[in-house]
Amino acid sequence: MSIVVDNISECLEIIHNYVENNVINYPLLISNKKIYECKWFELKKAKCYFSKQNVISAQHIIEFPNDSVTAIILNEDREIMCIYPYRFMYKSPKPEIPAGYIEDGETPKEAIIREIYEETGLRVKNGKELLVFQPNNSISEQKIHIFEFKVDNFLKTDEYDKNEIIKSKWIKLPEIKKND
Repeated sequence: MSIVVDNISECLEIIHNYVENNVINYPLLISNKKIYECKWFELKKAKCYFSKQNVISAQHIIEFPNDSVTAIILNEDREIMCIYPYRFMYKSPKPEIPAGYIEDGETPKEAIIREIYEETGLRVKNGKELLVFQPNNSISEQKIHIFEFKVDNFLKTDEYDKNEIIKSKWIKLPEIKKND
């Protein structure tokens, strides 16, 4: 069904009637304009209808091409594998856990195994997915898959991406908390 309207007020009135009659019971996207794009994400400015009194004209949306993965990697001493990536916003390197995008054609588990190797030189397998969540669900649909790997007999090489990572190392939890 198509409806032709002369102005935005008439359009909002039609939308409001649909919502009030329980035809639609969720926010509606009225317009969506791309304001920035790069290979990692697109930033869009949207106009959304929530209710007759609540039309948001500057809702910003971040669209990522793919979901992401991250992992908690524990050794037999209950230490966590951390990476120290180059980050321009920090004055000194801070520990992070390995993470990255899921590439086209990869499963989340394949992606995190690849990311762990690229960022730490550590070869892992037998991990389990703990959680999938949307940390920014008010502005993005991107999901982050969190995995856990427990390693006892591991092979760590120096074959990690030195353009992205300064170093990787095992850290005890109290030491990580000191780096906040």
